[in-house]
Amino acid sequence: MKAKLLVVFLLVAFGAAGWGWYYYNDSNKPVASRYGTETVVNEAFMVAISEQGELAAVKSIKISSEMEGSSTIVYVVGEGEMVNGSTTVKAETGDTPASIARKHGVKEEDLRHVNPKLDEAIKNQETINIPGDLLVELDPEDLNRRINTQDIDVQKARDAVVRAEGEMRTTLLETQLTLKKAENALQNAELDLEKAQKSTVETYIQDMQGQIENFKKDIELSEKNVRAYDSLKELGFVSEVEVLREKAKAAKTAHNMKIALADLEAYKKYDQVKLISEKKLAVDEATVNVEKTKVANESEMNDANSSVATAKKTLELEIEKLDDLKDQLAKSRIYAPADGMVVYHVAESRYGSSSSSMIEKGASIRKGQDILRLPDVSKMKVELKIHESKRWQVELGNKVAVYVGEHKFKGEVKMLKDVADSTSRWTGNKKVFRCEVVIENEQLPEGIRVGSTATCQIFVANLPKEYTDENGKEVKTLKVPIQSVIGVKGNKKVVFTIDDKGKPQPTIVETGLYDQTHIQIKGGKLKEGDVILKAPLLYAKEINVGGDMFDYRKISPEDLGLEVPVYDPTTDLEGAQAQAGGTRPSGGGTRPSGGGTRPSGGGTRPSGGGGNSADAFKAPTELKLTSEQQQKWEGVAEFSKAAFDAAME
Repeated sequence: MKAKLLVVFLLVAFGAAGWGWYYYNDSNKPVASRYGTETVVNEAFMVAISEQGELAAVKSIKISSEMEGSSTIVYVVGEGEMVNGSTTVKAETGDTPASIARKHGVKEEDLRHVNPKLDEAIKNQETINIPGDLLVELDPEDLNRRINTQDIDVQKARDAVVRAEGEMRTTLLETQLTLKKAENALQNAELDLEKAQKSTVETYIQDMQGQIENFKKDIELSEKNVRAYDSLKELGFVSEVEVLREKAKAAKTAHNMKIALADLEAYKKYDQVKLISEKKLAVDEATVNVEKTKVANESEMNDANSSVATAKKTLELEIEKLDDLKDQLAKSRIYAPADGMVVYHVAESRYGSSSSSMIEKGASIRKGQDILRLPDVSKMKVELKIHESKRWQVELGNKVAVYVGEHKFKGEVKMLKDVADSTSRWTGNKKVFRCEVVIENEQLPEGIRVGSTATCQIFVANLPKEYTDENGKEVKTLKVPIQSVIGVKGNKKVVFTIDDKGKPQPTIVETGLYDQTHIQIKGGKLKEGDVILKAPLLYAKEINVGGDMFDYRKISPEDLGLEVPVYDPTTDLEGAQAQAGGTRPSGGGTRPSGGGTRPSGGGTRPSGGGGNSADAFKAPTELKLTSEQQQKWEGVAEFSKAAFDAAME
């Protein structure tokens, strides 16, 4: 019984191994018999690349917020609505704000909103702006509150100017009076000096000299009286006392004259100099006081003028703030500058998504943010983004077929950026270049509007079947499927041609222009009629696309210094029995470890190894089965194992 079971086990194990070996050898069949191929053709090649974009107007008016800071939308016109733009008219005699508003079908409030000096303009018969349809209104509540506060500040500033001007006039009068007093004091001092020099001193000296002369005459008279009294005494007419009295009077007069002479001398030497010096000093002081008064007055006037100038400048600034607020209030209502259809603005961030909030009532808008567009739909274009791999093929002036739904239009590349789009340059490795295709003089049918999706077929070249190159050589235009060309190390490109034995062989080629399906072969050994693999990367493992071609190489048993044993089932039954029993024969060499190359010749011995019966149904690692082959092997092995288990029972 045991011998019977052993035979069944061996039959099942060899059956599974044999089926796997058959499937493994099936992978060595010629690739051409199992995979898709393509024949290299020589024919004209119209090279065109397709890109999808969005319809836009060539000319478009952007409507953006000019209000400072952030504001809230309280009204916005509906997207897609047609609006009327602004106009201008000249005021005529008899016009009033109400009549002009009524005549042109606008509100007087809106008319005044865009004409701050409306009454003056009507009076002078000047040009008046008639606003277009209201597009957007931003919340003016905060501005109205700030304008009221600013009105108060302006009035305070006006009062400050009046007060400063009054103080300046008062200061002017006070400084003028002070200067007159100082100048009068100087004049008085100068007169005192002149009086002292020309009157006081001379008068005093003359007075003293007159007194001295009088004293001299008195002395002479006294001397004569003394002599007379002496004679009369001798005659007995007067007494001795009378004579002594006359002598005393003469002596007193002589003394007074002596004192007067001394005083006159002292006056001339001291008092006269002192008096003149004092009067001169008073003049100098008065002169300095006049100059000081002038300087002080100038300083006070400068302060007063500065106060007036500061008050006026403050008033100007306050008025400017008020005007700015009123201007901001005017900017809170945005009117259509021209006729057109309303399109909401949608900004794109550098990461490819919308970077702005929705345009709707209640949305927050910041200064400079685009809100709407009024496109001129009479001339349309398609906005594209060309991938960097295709950018080198596209040139200005390339003709384009534009498809919008079922409609087709003619177009031309009119704009092509040389720098990658800043909104997309940071999205991974994807870099795109902005491109614009203008539709040539086409009136778009109804239903096709700005923002519609358009597909553009850009014709970058029309290669004839045969042409003469720059060296004068006749060249055939060869084209192959784009997926049949793969890049390898050294910045080279190859295709896999099928040789006479039906095996694929890499052939280096030089490529040129390409579109979504085909690529031009400009050089290399490829020629018309050659058969190539259509998509070699789908079968990379089978045709060994890898190894040195891609800077890496599979490991073979020889790289590990191993000897690959050759298994012959007709002569090595004992080895098979030993393997089934779990013992590897020692003379059979060493089983190569994972990663070895495919065996040549009769094939290597499967390495089912181990005493576990389940291991006998595993695919040997030396077979290097593909995923698909491994799945088929496991399916058969599972069936064989089930049969073996049933036999053992």
